[in-house]
Amino acid sequence: MAQIIKGTEKPTLKPKKSVIIKGSVYQEMQEIVVLNAQTEQEHKKIIAKGKEQAHLAKEQALVEGANQAFSEAAEQTLIIFAERTQYCLELKEPLKRLCDEISQKILGGKLTLSDSEQEKILQAAIQKIRSRHKLKIQAASLGELDKLKALPDFEIEIATDLPAGFLRVVTEAGSALWEEKIAIPKILSAL
Repeated sequence: MAQIIKGTEKPTLKPKKSVIIKGSVYQEMQEIVVLNAQTEQEHKKIIAKGKEQAHLAKEQALVEGANQAFSEAAEQTLIIFAERTQYCLELKEPLKRLCDEISQKILGGKLTLSDSEQEKILQAAIQKIRSRHKLKIQAASLGELDKLKALPDFEIEIATDLPAGFLRVVTEAGSALWEEKIAIPKILSAL
């Protein structure tokens, strides 16, 4: 059997809560709520600003990437046209031999035209071959590109819808923008 021992000490009573402490706790709680709301507002502003900056950076990167891609496409087009021009110029000798063979088979001998006349005919044939496909270049102003007008491979136009500092390279397949400061030296060096 268990024995119950009674203590002589009286239990301590909880101290009475003071009205002042209750008021200050309530006031502190209100300040915490206000600070929490302000923190939440600042947090939302920072997040919104970060999202906006990220969106602008993404847009800028897309524009720069597109400009780079257009520039590379235009440069490749120019390289192809320069190679094509070189190939057409190299056709002169094979065309001369072909003309000689045809005249031998059809006429039974060499052509009676002088070499200078034959040269003119060959040049006209090569010009016609080169002019079948043209690389159209549109610029805000002609400037240095005016030299290209005489070549049969190029068609130079003035376009008012271009952004400042750019030119447009147009082929049958499509077009691409290219920065003038990069494009003009490359175009002129490809000739």
